[in-house]
Amino acid sequence: MNRLSALAAALLVGAASASVPHARAGMIDNIINSKCQSAMKADLAAKGITPPAGLVDSTCSCVVKQYNQGVSIDQSKVTCSQQAKAQLAPQATPQPASQPAAAK
Repeated sequence: MNRLSALAAALLVGAASASVPHARAGMIDNIINSKCQSAMKADLAAKGITPPAGLVDSTCSCVVKQYNQGVSIDQSKVTCSQQAKAQLAPQATPQPASQPAAAK
């Protein structure tokens, strides 16, 4: 019975320590995402831009994904910000006013 308890304890410790890196990685992802969202919202608000729905989420998810692939945070921000600017560009371009129908 004592050997069984020791084995069970060893398995629990092993399982707990195996999940620590995953939990730590998830926590780091959450911190990066949170800081990114705060900074991006503040930057856009300072410029008087209301981002389209999902833009901040997708941009910050991009930063986290890039970081998890080994890209530095600074380079991740550059890459993902360029993608966000490309998404904002059509919104910022003035649309031509619709022309009234020609009288027949």
